[in-house]
Amino acid sequence: MTDDITGQAPNVSDQESQTDQQGAAGAQGQEPERFDAEYVKKLRAEAAEYRKRLRELEQTVKQHEESKLSETEKLQKRLAEMEREQADVSGKQ
Repeated sequence: MTDDITGQAPNVSDQESQTDQQGAAGAQGQEPERFDAEYVKKLRAEAAEYRKRLRELEQTVKQHEESKLSETEKLQKRLAEMEREQADVSGKQ
């Protein structure tokens, strides 16, 4: 497994969910469940590996789909992507 986990921004919704769970456990008089740091590190590394693999597979699928297209279809698709990007940029300004 790689150390692809450095530099990741924390997921705010996950933190809020954890805080809600901890608050509910505290309200019921229960201790929130805690995990060993080494176990958490292992899970994060595993998740990072899955994210990396997903990006690679998405790229492979995209290349495969593009290889099926004719040259005209490729150019039309690229034009549509560029027009969408331009609309996004001009919409933000």
